[in-house]
This record gives sequence, structure tokens and C-alpha cells, in this order.
Amino acid sequence: MTARPGGDADAAASVADRNLEYGLLVFYGMRELAEGLSRDAAALSRRMEREAKRSARRRFGVATSFGAPLAGLQFLLLLVAATVLISVNMLSVQFDREHRLEQLQPDAASLAVSGVVALSLVAMLAAVGPRVVDRSVSTVAARAALVYALAGGAAVFASVNGSAAPSAAVAVVAMALLATGAAVWFAANRRRRPAAAAAVDEAWSWAVTQQLPAFEHERELLRERVASAFAGRADAATIIADRDSIRAPATAGALPGEAIISMQSSLWLTAGRHARGRRMPV
Repeated sequence: MTARPGGDADAAASVADRNLEYGLLVFYGMRELAEGLSRDAAALSRRMEREAKRSARRRFGVATSFGAPLAGLQFLLLLVAATVLISVNMLSVQFDREHRLEQLQPDAASLAVSGVVALSLVAMLAAVGPRVVDRSVSTVAARAALVYALAGGAAVFASVNGSAAPSAAVAVVAMALLATGAAVWFAANRRRRPAAAAAVDEAWSWAVTQQLPAFEHERELLRERVASAFAGRADAATIIADRDSIRAPATAGALPGEAIISMQSSLWLTAGRHARGRRMPV
């Protein structure tokens, strides 16, 4: 079965199909089947996502946004924000309106956060080495470098005006240089090796393709469960007719419950950053 074209409208239709069939099964006394299909199909989706990520990591290592330790790069922005906030905070904490420069001391918190970020950046660069990273990692690195550069400029300005310790300004500027170096390194590698960049950008699609045979096999087992449940019911034709009178299934002859399987098991293909806006087979 393949996804029907239509973007958001298609997704809304899938949700409506699932909700309709779930309610219909419950109405006809098949709650256990409906809940079991929903639960097991969702579990299948989570399992396939984990396996796809593992296969991508095995092939591409740390070069993708879901390969350790680059997944942690997303969280470096939080550390950047913490550095900026602490640096701004020291303007009010350490700036004495009556004794402007007499008791100025280095901001230990800013230095500590900067040190943690520095070690993280160095460890990340060491782990990546000459590998080509995917587009999302390179983009995040560039954005982080921009934020660091703004923070460095603010810290230098505060230091020149005597409202921040010079050591804190040096630390933040060092972070900006490291972050810029990482962003430039990632972008330069992608430009020098376009074939490798294209391959790692498609890492998730490749990983999904590897999992599709097992995925379809598991979904077929769920469909067989639906077929077995309806085979023993004298009112099967009535249930199907009721469903069709409200909304015809996407696939001719599909039994009530198959939309639950299709929707719940396909979440890993259509949701989240790894889908990258592509419509995968469902």
C-alpha cells in the first residue's frame, strides 16, 4: 500500500480513517482488537525507527544528526544560550554603581560554562575528523557559530566598557572561534566532497529502505490478525458496509482495522526531522 498524494490533507485523511475504524470496532464489540492493533502497530513504528537509526549509525558513524556524538550538537545551542545569559547576568551582578571598577572579579559561572562548551566542541571535532557530516548538522553548527559570535561581541563590548571581566570576554571569544572553526570545517568538507555529502544527506532514506522488507512483513502479520478476527464473525459484511457508507477505504477490500495498522505503524516514516519533508511509502 502506498501513501496517497496530498500532503497535510492526506495525513488528515489517514487520521480520520484510523479514528473511524477504531470507533467502529469498539461499537461492534471489538475493543480488544482495536486497542491491540493500535498498541502493536505503534510499537512496530518505534522499533523500526530504532533499527533504522542503528543501521544508519553503523554505516555513517558520527556523520549524521542521529549518530552520537553529533546528536549532542543540537544541545550545544542550550549551552550557548546559558553562556549568553550568564554573561548578561554578570553585568548586573558584578557592576557596582557606586564603585564601578574597584571590585571587578572574573565570572566563575561564565568561565565554567565556556569550559564545558569548549571541551564539547573539541571532542566533537575529534570524533568527526575528516568525515563529511549531513546538511542538518552543518546548518546547526553554522547557527551555533553565529550565536557564539554575537555573544563574543557582547562580551568584548562589556569588557571594554568595564562592566565585564576581561577573562570572561576572552573565554566567550574563544568559544566563538571554536564554533566558527567547526562550522567552517563541516561546510568545507561538504563542498570538497559533494558525492559523500549527498550520500550522508540520504542516510535516513537509505536506512528506511533497509528496514522496509521487515516492516512490511510485520504489518502483514497484523493484517492477518484482522482477517482472522473478521473470519469468525457473522456480521462482518455489516461492519464493512457501515464503514464504507461513512468513508471508503484507501485500498479496495481493506478490512476495518487496516487503517489503524497503516497509520500507527507509519509514524516513523512521516514524522520528525528525519523524514525531511519526503513522503515515504506507507
